[in-house]
Amino acid sequence: TRSNEYKFIGISLTSNQLDEHLNQVNLPFPVYHSPPLEISRTYRFSRTPQTLVISPEGRVIKSWFGAYGNLFDKNTQSEIESFFQVKLP
Repeated sequence: TRSNEYKFIGISLTSNQLDEHLNQVNLPFPVYHSPPLEISRTYRFSRTPQTLVISPEGRVIKSWFGAYGNLFDKNTQSEIESFFQVKLP
């Protein structure tokens, strides 16, 4: 799958209740928090969840907003599955 070609990280816009949340979920990647304002502006961090694919040069290749597979937007999950050639739970 193409997912092996990518490094996954999580970014939380705040550290507020992050430890509690991370203790409840078992994420298979590191999670960072409170990105500097310049980074938030560069990558247009505003809504969560947001999924970005960033090139090694720092260019945004793909961007999706919203939870995967929620009842209102099934397209997000299918687009992500297609891009990474994976099946999400």
